Amino acid sequence: MSLVQLRFATNPQARDRSDRSPFMSRYRGKLVFPDPELTETIEQKKLFGRLLNVELELGRSYHTAKASSTQPLEVVLPPTPNYGSLQIPPKLRPVVLVDGPNFTQSLKRLSSAFSPMATIDLILGGCSPQLVNFYICWEAAQGKHYITAEGEWGIRKAAETGRITIVEREKKVILVAGPRNPTKTDIDNLLIGDASQLLYQKPSPGGLVLFAGDSDYSDVVSRWLGVGRHTTPTGKPVWIVSTAKSLSRELRQFTEDSALANLLLLEDALMPRSIR
Repeated sequence: MSLVQLRFATNPQARDRSDRSPFMSRYRGKLVFPDPELTETIEQKKLFGRLLNVELELGRSYHTAKASSTQPLEVVLPPTPNYGSLQIPPKLRPVVLVDGPNFTQSLKRLSSAFSPMATIDLILGGCSPQLVNFYICWEAAQGKHYITAEGEWGIRKAAETGRITIVEREKKVILVAGPRNPTKTDIDNLLIGDASQLLYQKPSPGGLVLFAGDSDYSDVVSRWLGVGRHTTPTGKPVWIVSTAKSLSRELRQFTEDSALANLLLLEDALMPRSIR
């Protein structure tokens, strides 16, 4: 048995199949399903998305998890480092802008068991944002396999209920020399334009949550923080959500230099941690 810490997401294959486990996770590239007793506990105590101490019975095609016999089931983490959610103060109501291609590619690289929408919910925690904009070109995302049909369904369902707003762009074709795919969607330009306008909207947002790591966003982030050439005494907090691989040097520097800039790595929020 291996003692590890995992978060469980809903199993999309169980929606129409009663014989499938309703929850799933991943450990070192393999699927993990809770045993019946742990499944019942997750359902009854609403532990979906929480970090849990579990023991793994390793299998060839998948692993089975049961509640730890030596540790409390739910892991209680200190406020820092940031694990799981951003822990935004309840009185702040930030705007949330998600670079869909960047975000969904990151989840795919991490082999996350969480869908894009489940990940956003987990990271925002109990926060009540003014708005959540998800920027995407569906044609490009599907063609490059950034997002699954289940992931797209979850985002569209959230948009139907008003939890998020989908901001779509059509795929553009540009001439590029060499073997690169000659397509561009200008998601970053659209997001930057909205971020610049939202900074001055009324009621004033409590900050910016940016699901992206590109250096293209460094100027608008400095504008929100009120630093650099945009120096102002009334800067607003910024939370950057990215992976270590996708995070640019410029955005990381903000989190090291400014007390208003915060960083949450998706690896820390989602990936399992071996503790024995």
